[in-house]
Amino acid sequence: MSIGNIAAALAFVVCCQGLNAADGPNILLVTVDTMRRDALGILGNNRTPAIDGLAEGGALFSTAVSPMPLTLPAHTSLMTGLIPRRHGVRDNGRLVGAELRLLAQILAEQGYATSAFVSGFPLDRSYGLDRGFTVYDDELPSGARDSAERSASATTDRAVAWIQSAESPWFSWVHYYDPHDPYEPPREFWGTTEKERYYNEVQYVDFSLQKLFAAAKVQDQSVLTVLTSDHGESLGEHGEERHGFFLYDSTILVPLVFHWPGHIASSEIDDTVGLIDIMPTILQLIGRDIPADIDGVSLVPLIAGKTTSTRHVYAETRLPWLYFGWAPLEAVRSDTWKLIESTKSELYDLRNDPNELNNVITEEYAALSELTDALWNIHEHEPVESTLTTDPKALDKLRSLGYVGAGSAPQSVPDGLPAPAERIEMRRALLRADSLHKQGRIDEALAGFTAVLDSEPENRYALSRAGIALMSAGRNKEAIGYLQTAVRLDPGRAELRFALGQSLSALDRWSEAHEHWMELSRLLPRHYQAWANLGLSFARQEDFARAAEAMVTAYGLNPAHDRLLLDAVHYYIESGAEARAAQFLRSATAKNSDLLETVRELPRFRELLDE
Repeated sequence: MSIGNIAAALAFVVCCQGLNAADGPNILLVTVDTMRRDALGILGNNRTPAIDGLAEGGALFSTAVSPMPLTLPAHTSLMTGLIPRRHGVRDNGRLVGAELRLLAQILAEQGYATSAFVSGFPLDRSYGLDRGFTVYDDELPSGARDSAERSASATTDRAVAWIQSAESPWFSWVHYYDPHDPYEPPREFWGTTEKERYYNEVQYVDFSLQKLFAAAKVQDQSVLTVLTSDHGESLGEHGEERHGFFLYDSTILVPLVFHWPGHIASSEIDDTVGLIDIMPTILQLIGRDIPADIDGVSLVPLIAGKTTSTRHVYAETRLPWLYFGWAPLEAVRSDTWKLIESTKSELYDLRNDPNELNNVITEEYAALSELTDALWNIHEHEPVESTLTTDPKALDKLRSLGYVGAGSAPQSVPDGLPAPAERIEMRRALLRADSLHKQGRIDEALAGFTAVLDSEPENRYALSRAGIALMSAGRNKEAIGYLQTAVRLDPGRAELRFALGQSLSALDRWSEAHEHWMELSRLLPRHYQAWANLGLSFARQEDFARAAEAMVTAYGLNPAHDRLLLDAVHYYIESGAEARAAQFLRSATAKNSDLLETVRELPRFRELLDE
């Protein structure tokens, strides 16, 4: 950075302290899911003119570390400034605790209009990242919920419409999911190999960003734009496919850009920073207070050209433990060294070995001591588990419906588990079996899963995927044994509770399924399907009063689903609470004239309204 640019940046830092809400810039936050650092033209060999142009006009951090290579945990860190072991969201499908303070909440309190447009199911509002957003658009195409995604062009259109009508100052988060597997870009971006198609997906997002940037007027001095990714993607490095299993740079390093014309000078910064630094940096850039006791730090000094002390940035993955029963991984990374701690630990000299091929843990004792101390400092904070937090109102509701469980306690990780690197071939075999399941080749998939279970009877992935494959094929009797074992090993995993509840319900074993629908409603208290299934479970056991209350809760979470309302009213009638049924029906139809027309066509419902 030139002396002139440093002076300009320093002047900005001084001038922007104490801005009131009306003076604050509009803020556009873009996260491109699963985007490797080298997926940008400016940092690799891809064609990404929109992102490159943004980066060339702002501060480009080339070494930003994701705290976990999974979508929901990484985005939760970005929005809170906390590492996963402190915010508790250590896997996809977990609940963002109500006690966490999110960036959107802070900005909304400062007078910002807020919106989010997310493109993948891991960021569904039921997990809790929607707090603080007036608009949280997570409407995805129909299909399998856990694999549904919205295209970059569709998400861009939604975001552009909101931005063009929003009053300043506004904050809009736009999330793109396209580079996530499977790699299926539009045909005009289609490459010949899978690896090419991954980079083509990023090109497609970049093409859509041209429209978004134009609508948001990112070249104006009134717009602060931040662009990054939640994690990278392994394209075969170290034998890893996709992401989440290892902590090598291919999956934890992402690009990070801060762009604000007239305020942030053009520069490329190679200091190691983290996604946890984004929230405090945005707040300092707009002159707001940074929350106390967060893990991230403001990057404004680096943007201003100052030299800062060496950072040891933390990352973790519990996927090997939670999904397979193998050892989890932790890492600390500085500019020059990385320590990956597990059953088999690794140390890499990043200056001389950027591809992390030569483990020097028995040779570089000084570096090992430094990074070990940094890791122990991180361990001074007791880990938080999201399965212990829930919406207090939801918990009270569950207790009123008979919930007596205390929830699943945090699982301690045993010593001596296999290191993930020692099981890479077994993981490949499991992924091949899962691919067969997705193709509908259930018996072949089951053979692959059971082959692993012959050598590892409690392999969590083999158990859960075998059970889910059988359940999806309607072979529920066979599925139950696998799923019961999987739930015993990981009682806090909502996906397993759902699958086991489904299989038991399909066999009319409602009293057994009931426990799982109750626990699922605790784990995901904002997921309407959990409450709807709980209501159906009560009804099948002829406890209609409780069935109605559970269904009312489901309808409150998804008032667009008329069937939930109709079921709730029906269950009230069956329980003899016709006055309560009429009261609820009048209240609901008063808010929705279309619904009123629908229910008046049903004789018994019309009678309730007319009484």
